[in-house]
Amino acid sequence: MQVPRTWFALGILILWAATAVLGDVRLSSGDAAVLAQVELPDGVTAIALSPDGRRLAYAVPSTKEGFADLVRLEAGTESAGSVSIPGTVRDLVFLDEGPTVVGLHHRPAKKRQGDTFLFSWGDEPKINRIMRVPPSSSDLDRWPGGGALLLACRNEIRTFLPPDFRSGPLFSLPGDNFAVSSLGNSTYVVVGQEEGLALLDLSVPSGRLSMTILAGLRTPARVTALADDAEGDEVLVRLVDGRLFRASFDPPGVQPAGTADHIAGLAKAASGPILPFAQAARQAQPASEPEEPDVIVTEIHDEPVIEPEPPPVEPAPEPERQPETPLDEPTPEPEQEPDAPADEPRAEPGPATPTRQLEGRIVGRLELVEAVVLLGPDNILREAARIRPAADGSWAVDDLTPGRYRIQLDGGGDRVLVAEPRFLMVDVSETPARAPQIRAVRSF
Repeated sequence: MQVPRTWFALGILILWAATAVLGDVRLSSGDAAVLAQVELPDGVTAIALSPDGRRLAYAVPSTKEGFADLVRLEAGTESAGSVSIPGTVRDLVFLDEGPTVVGLHHRPAKKRQGDTFLFSWGDEPKINRIMRVPPSSSDLDRWPGGGALLLACRNEIRTFLPPDFRSGPLFSLPGDNFAVSSLGNSTYVVVGQEEGLALLDLSVPSGRLSMTILAGLRTPARVTALADDAEGDEVLVRLVDGRLFRASFDPPGVQPAGTADHIAGLAKAASGPILPFAQAARQAQPASEPEEPDVIVTEIHDEPVIEPEPPPVEPAPEPERQPETPLDEPTPEPEQEPDAPADEPRAEPGPATPTRQLEGRIVGRLELVEAVVLLGPDNILREAARIRPAADGSWAVDDLTPGRYRIQLDGGGDRVLVAEPRFLMVDVSETPARAPQIRAVRSF
């Protein structure tokens, strides 16, 4: 087969993945800024970039029917390695700076789903089949924070531990999971599903293997591929129709970023900032719409709400009250009684009784809630507090550092708790504040 060699070998390679080169992609690594570009053949089904950016691998349908060709390129050389494998290659990933590529290949069968395998390709010109995996397996990624390989498939995220690829912890995530991406060296991962993204925490205690869903973002269509940026705080998302989006969970948002045929490994190869969307065509996509139902931002201060009421009501009645205090005039006094409650808020350093810096209430299936979890301030990867709610669903917390917090419900044990809304965002200051209600719906 012909291997295209239209690329600049300048020490470090970064891929702009599309059937036609859309433009230079700028990569900053260490002290040097490097430009490079690769032209891919038609029909690429999977691509991967090594962590140091020096190696690129991709898969294309072979001229031999029922087979796929794997190609591996290395910066600074004119040679390319290639090998054939039966079936279709769904995904590829480099485990480290070495030449070994791990991938997923699927062999269809006439009367059943067919078989999907995890394989590796090292220095030798042959494929090593590692193990059979679920037929729904669709995406792989390195998980530096867990020293493992992540695999996305229906209802779960699996892990495999190099170098022998024995099975690691299995995490339950109901539904079709089409893509997975780790976030830097943390224990957090993003999973792409039918109509959105889920931010998950894999640092669960032993015996608790269900994923903790920290946040969710909606997307206009099914997610097929993910790649995190070098900082681990943004994710590049490719949808089934080829559209690209930048997704951020803090602050939450999804912004259009053009189109591309492939993005695998695009942003994972550098330790510095990457601009992976250079000269890409932007699309006018109302990407802010999806987040509105899922994200509620609230800032509540009780005192300003109470103070407007007394001024209008009190001045008018007060003058009438002094002349009319002779015994017979109970008529003005009833009018004054609506006023007297208006005085109560002032006498009610009532926010003093709940002098709690932040309080709220859970409604719905209270028996499902183990704890209210606060993440922040201004960082959804940091747990600030975990509060057990009272029997009536109320909860309160003090001693929070001012800033923005995310509030979510925890079902405890191995349960995933569904809430409406999924989470709340609140701004906490020195002034006592109340968060909106959140409803516990169900768990599984």
